[in-house]
Amino acid sequence: MMSDAELLKEVKSGKIKKYGEIVERYMKQAYSVALYFTGDTHLAWDVSQEAFFRVLKSIKKFDTSRPFFPYLYSVIKNLVASMRRKKENYFEDIVVPVDDDPQETLERREKK
Repeated sequence: MMSDAELLKEVKSGKIKKYGEIVERYMKQAYSVALYFTGDTHLAWDVSQEAFFRVLKSIKKFDTSRPFFPYLYSVIKNLVASMRRKKENYFEDIVVPVDDDPQETLERREKK
């Protein structure tokens, strides 16, 4: 099994398919971190995928002598922070009282 550094050097040299091995190696951890920061399973999946995509886009800048996961972690954290800044309500929990009319609730939320 190749080390992260070896795989990333291969990716940097143009062997993009090798990046799939990195994704497989770290997807569960990336998803867990994203879930911790977002609290939403679907959003965590999206954030994880976007983080891997962003890392791949900037792979030429990555220093392969450094560990990969801390870098991925920081990309996820920054991505979530950026999403929060762009849309403050993005991570707002939706709480609908049982006796509330769904249409009224929707209208109230749209007015915010």
